[in-house]
Amino acid sequence: MTVLPLQYAVDGPRHAPALLLLGELGTELDVWTPQLVALRPHLRVVRVNHRGHGSSPSAPGPYTLEELGLDALGVLDRLRVDRFAAAGVGVGATIGIWLALNAPERVDGLTLVGASPNFAPAELWRRRAALVREGGTRAVSHGAMVRWFTPGYPRRHPVHVARLRRDFEAVDAESFAGCLEAVAGTDLRVGVEGIKAPTCVITGAHDPTSPPAHGRAIARAVPDARYVEVPGAAHLVTVERADAVTSLLLEQLTGNPRGRSLG
Repeated sequence: MTVLPLQYAVDGPRHAPALLLLGELGTELDVWTPQLVALRPHLRVVRVNHRGHGSSPSAPGPYTLEELGLDALGVLDRLRVDRFAAAGVGVGATIGIWLALNAPERVDGLTLVGASPNFAPAELWRRRAALVREGGTRAVSHGAMVRWFTPGYPRRHPVHVARLRRDFEAVDAESFAGCLEAVAGTDLRVGVEGIKAPTCVITGAHDPTSPPAHGRAIARAVPDARYVEVPGAAHLVTVERADAVTSLLLEQLTGNPRGRSLG
């Protein structure tokens, strides 16, 4: 087992409650900028780059979900953060679930965005990993952009989407493939009922990767979880409907929503 020292950024008051932000595979720290502006006055916000993203180191794959979870805990340990809330998107949400189940004494709250209860069939994810190892992340970047956004968003925001695509294609291929293998075949349908932290599950209404049925399944399984479906968004709802996600995070973590309407 290998635990890597991830690149991270910390914002907000030093003694405020801590929030760990875990992005989707292929995104970097600044994907959280819309949320950061609203959250940092109230929280100590810790953003991390997954293995091979930004300046985070890489290692030969395949990886395990445990290794990815321990990478994140390692950042918090270096910062001497004992207790924290976690929010994650996609693979970041899966890591958040692992943290809530394996370090429950440390996780005070959990927000899952674009989450799926299982990554089956495993062979699909392994084939995608093989494609990335052969052709780099560029080989799968177009498909990712199609899944991340509704068709109108790239037309309205071409510069922003182009930057996100550049970030995606800059990710180390071995790390990207190793992370895919870490979640391949993962089945969280049995186990999430053990989550004790207050949980909010957020899904874009048009998410083809983790459709609303997936989010509802998780919310039904986690005791007292809240489910919110955000209209006008696909998978990367934190970007496409940043306003809605920011309001939900503020409400979940501080009890003080901003612009609560999701319409």
